Amino acid sequence: MRAWHDVSSTGTTGNTRNDIFVGRINLVPFIPVPIGFVPCDGRLVKNSEHQALFAAMGPRFGGDERKTFAGPKLDAPAPCLPYVMARTGFWPACN
Repeated sequence: MRAWHDVSSTGTTGNTRNDIFVGRINLVPFIPVPIGFVPCDGRLVKNSEHQALFAAMGPRFGGDERKTFAGPKLDAPAPCLPYVMARTGFWPACN
């Protein structure tokens, strides 16, 4: 299994998909959308299939609030560079 890596603000590599925040948006240089992510194309998805993401976002971008919700619609800079949002992950600590 290939880990999802990212460069942090300090310029070091090491963030894996296991420590990504729920709802984090990434621009990825490939298609199809990676496992654990949904495309940011405004599509409706079922609350029951994306419970953590629905808990983080709610119906902010659309949906009926009971069974479906929509993610944000972000225009990709090129067809092969889609925006994706993590549907699983961890919750940030709050003070």
